[in-house]
Amino acid sequence: LTAYGLMEFEDMARVHDVDPALIRRTRDWLLSKRTRDGRWQADRNMLNDGLAGSVMTGDDLDLATTAYIAWAVFGTGEAKERAQLTLDYLLAREPSTIKSPYMLALIANCIAGIDPEHKSLGEYLARLDGMKQKTEDGKQVFWKQAEGARTMFYGGGQSADIETTAMASLALMKSGQYSASVTGSLNWLIAQKDAGGTWHYTQATVLALKALVEG
Repeated sequence: LTAYGLMEFEDMARVHDVDPALIRRTRDWLLSKRTRDGRWQADRNMLNDGLAGSVMTGDDLDLATTAYIAWAVFGTGEAKERAQLTLDYLLAREPSTIKSPYMLALIANCIAGIDPEHKSLGEYLARLDGMKQKTEDGKQVFWKQAEGARTMFYGGGQSADIETTAMASLALMKSGQYSASVTGSLNWLIAQKDAGGTWHYTQATVLALKALVEG
């Protein structure tokens, strides 16, 4: 939740005055909770309350938790001098072993934030692009979570697919090499908007807007 708050404040700071000390203290607090091997441990209760879904194990939850918090802490290029331990932890998982596009998108966004020129980033992005799906007419692109799998904000089903597609779009944009996939995914996101002008769920709406603004 604090990582999400950090993202909010940094986004707001692009258009409105936000005390830099608040952002710095929030980042420092998150870093103080990191373990010696560079990860952020998931709450063990998450294994029993539905977040684990049908595909996440305890190790996967630590990986997802670390990737999400690291995306918030390092995603804007800040605190790079303190990122290496976390980067090493994330890179220990080969992209070919990651079956969840949501997890892969989280990790790719984090790596791109820490080091957009990292030699391994291309492998994660290629794997992510290879997991995309297309609509019947081939004009729209999306990423689909496994049945029963949930996101870090408990999104399932349509919400999980919107969150995952938005994060995949953000990751691919950073490379500048997947324009067709990005265009197709943004078109798919636009098509998912509900009659109220949102994307059905809060986190899905936030990430969809983030991707569209960035696009």
